[in-house]
Amino acid sequence: LSNQKLQTYSKDLVIQRPVASRTALFLDENDNRGQSFQAAKLNAQAAALRAEAARLEAEQKEVDAENLAKLFRSFDSNNDGIISVQELQEGLSAALAPSSKSGFTVTSEQAARVLAAFDLSGDGALQLSEFP
Repeated sequence: LSNQKLQTYSKDLVIQRPVASRTALFLDENDNRGQSFQAAKLNAQAAALRAEAARLEAEQKEVDAENLAKLFRSFDSNNDGIISVQELQEGLSAALAPSSKSGFTVTSEQAARVLAAFDLSGDGALQLSEFP
């Protein structure tokens, strides 16, 4: 190899090395951008899933509240908006009867204890807001 060719190759290597380094840096930056894009995409998907979960939870709360109101109305036999000890006794006995093979009934004392446990207002009856 001649000295001149060696110098030419050396020059080419010196010039090419920074180009190769810049190319590698460019590829790394693009790879990081690609990863950042993927992370952003995953974050957006996670946010959408959280929003959907919140919507479903709110929907379930509404369904639960509707079901509780229906149950309350089924116990409130005289439709006065409150459940008395007698209504609670009858409602619990009716609710437990299908699962009890021996004809289990709730006594008025048991109903009174249940009512007292949930009667937050202390008025001797259950309103919908106090109904478990």
